[in-house]
Amino acid sequence: MMKIDNSHIQVERALNLVSEAVGILSHIGNVAEFNSDPKIKAVSAYNCETQLLNGEFYAGKSGGCGFDLKKALLSAIGEGVERYCSTFYNLSSMVETSYADLIARGYEAIKPSAFSLFHESQYQRDTFPFKRFTNDTILYWDSVYDVFGQKTVLCPSTFIYMPFSKGKVRISEQISTGFAAHTNYYDAFLNGIYEVIERDAFMISWMGQLGIPKIKIEGKLKEFVESIVPSHMNVHLFDMTTDIKVPSVVGILEGVHDYGQFVAFSAATRMTYTAAINKTVLELCQSIPYYRYLLEDNKKKMDNLSELKSFEDHSIYYTRYPEKQGIFKKWLERPQTKDIAYDEEPELDAKSKIKAILRIFRKNNIDVYCKDITTEDVAEENFKVVRVICPQLIPLNGAYGGYYLGGKRLYEVPEKMGFKKLKFEDLTTMPHPFP
Repeated sequence: MMKIDNSHIQVERALNLVSEAVGILSHIGNVAEFNSDPKIKAVSAYNCETQLLNGEFYAGKSGGCGFDLKKALLSAIGEGVERYCSTFYNLSSMVETSYADLIARGYEAIKPSAFSLFHESQYQRDTFPFKRFTNDTILYWDSVYDVFGQKTVLCPSTFIYMPFSKGKVRISEQISTGFAAHTNYYDAFLNGIYEVIERDAFMISWMGQLGIPKIKIEGKLKEFVESIVPSHMNVHLFDMTTDIKVPSVVGILEGVHDYGQFVAFSAATRMTYTAAINKTVLELCQSIPYYRYLLEDNKKKMDNLSELKSFEDHSIYYTRYPEKQGIFKKWLERPQTKDIAYDEEPELDAKSKIKAILRIFRKNNIDVYCKDITTEDVAEENFKVVRVICPQLIPLNGAYGGYYLGGKRLYEVPEKMGFKKLKFEDLTTMPHPFP
């Protein structure tokens, strides 16, 4: 049966959310392209000031990319919608108390010990900004859906919304991992779970500096890369799939551009290596105009690692300081040994993919929770926004010194991947390059 392309309808509805006067996105536009850039489309979007609508303050920027303009527009608007919806919550529906008190009162809640947060060595630093999350820590809790238990349970609100400034105790940075938007619930949930798998895989590979297999770029894959990436840039792809046997790929793009010698990172998880590679290469290419903007906009010195306080800082650190790029040498110089089948993606619907992933999660004793955070105005334009939470997986954040180094997976999974079991002292102290 021929597939009908209705992306123009989706774009038209999505653009209803953009208005300088009353839009949830105030502006949206193409990112400037150079003739020497990769052949993709990149779009930027500016969120409205959500605090004026009784949300938490967020007036940031969103971005998206695609192999054509329609997909780039939907990607940028989708990310803007995620950020918008995540700022709204109903404080009156929450409970402010401790886990121990919740259990004593008959509530069901996610155990503090389930979350992969920080290592004891981090908590012992005088300047460390976060407190231990214990059974007696008093926080705001809100309801989430326990996918395996098929019931509603309580979860700390700081892991659901972003920003969430209520409460007296900070147990974690506010991060966006697991937010996803789509035109239906199942595709949104699928994208959210892809992201938590991807970030977990990247942190395990990066912090352990694992010698993960380098993917052979040949045949159809080579044709694809060469059709997108100009000859003065080099793409390197690696298989970072963990014990969660869902294809996860990390890529490095390096070369020389108008702003000098650069190196960019990106990663993706999908149900096939083909889809994961396509997404990784697309986002690698997006970094070229993004870096051009950041290097012009972000002039602060970052020679002191404590100055790396955001993903933006991390993404341009190694381009700003090319003498630090030696850390990539071990990966860049690895021979290509991993064969992958680069073919068309099989026609599986989102529900089938979700079921397959959940079987893997259940086997690995990984919990999955979800919260539908779609606001009414966003739902009217055919979007669904969710937050997926998998406490045992390793999160990724943008503040150096505050990486999540307490989760067991960071130390135990490398051994399952064929490497040695790690200790805290084995982890790299170099900042990650993730944008």
